[in-house]
Amino acid sequence: MASAKITLKQIRVIKDGDSLDKGELYYGFCANEQQIIKFDRKDFKKVTDGETIFSNETIQVNNLRRNNPLVVTGYANEKDGLFSQEEKARCNIVFEEKENFGQGNRTVVVQDGNNFKVFFDFNITLL
Repeated sequence: MASAKITLKQIRVIKDGDSLDKGELYYGFCANEQQIIKFDRKDFKKVTDGETIFSNETIQVNNLRRNNPLVVTGYANEKDGLFSQEEKARCNIVFEEKENFGQGNRTVVVQDGNNFKVFFDFNITLL
């Protein structure tokens, strides 16, 4: 069995989803259902196109093996008012034993259309 340390390095906002002002971003990132970071809708962050949110939050996931892969999930949403639809984007990536459970620096993209795009940059280190 293997263990891995997952570090969320940063969140890069390419398109904030709000053409009039800064976007109100709320997001989460987890590995094997263990929360690394989470900002709820009520705890949103004001962001603009090109902004980076630095994190360095880390968790350890144990008991990785052939039939228990590393599953990384991330989501980002842009909070809108009462009369407009929120931009929502999500990713779910499986890293299996034959891939060394994804060891190394990784980037995943979550996107909703052409107006909302966020990158999660993270590192997986096998222990």
